[in-house]
Amino acid sequence: LDTDFGFSIFPNPSTGVFHLQIKDSEELGLMNLTVTSIHGALVYQTQFYASGKELQTSVNLSKLSNGHYIVSLSNKQKIASKKLILKK
Repeated sequence: LDTDFGFSIFPNPSTGVFHLQIKDSEELGLMNLTVTSIHGALVYQTQFYASGKELQTSVNLSKLSNGHYIVSLSNKQKIASKKLILKK
């Protein structure tokens, strides 16, 4: 799998709500967004359709505890992950 997604998450550290931004999302199609704890437990999952020059979406994780999480974004061809820190 290709891991070259131009995606960013901000603010990081986050107080619970963070924004995910994808540049050049034209050909991406159906996207899976998952957030897992540092221990591998799935704590959040959603799907959305990416099309257009740029996509930005917000994710609310304010119910989760402070700590480190892995945000993964994938479609049929690609997968990429970034670390997110929750500090409330």
